Amino acid sequence: YKRQAKLQELNAIPPILDLLKSEYPVIQLLALKTLGVIANDKESRTMLRDNQGLDHLIKILETKVFSFIHSFFCL
Repeated sequence: YKRQAKLQELNAIPPILDLLKSEYPVIQLLALKTLGVIANDKESRTMLRDNQGLDHLIKILETKVFSFIHSFFCL
């Protein structure tokens, strides 16, 4: 509950989603891993969905530039 409240209080999901667009692969990967942790919580998943998180993740899968990160989705 504390994590969800803090995410909501800080409105943290949009900035994390923006990090997926970083020019640095390590930042993209860390953002993706953070979103994976967030997605494990039902309330946080709702916030992720409300912030079009799924659209961002699908965009990564559709973009060849991010092919190095596609393997993360297969883990």
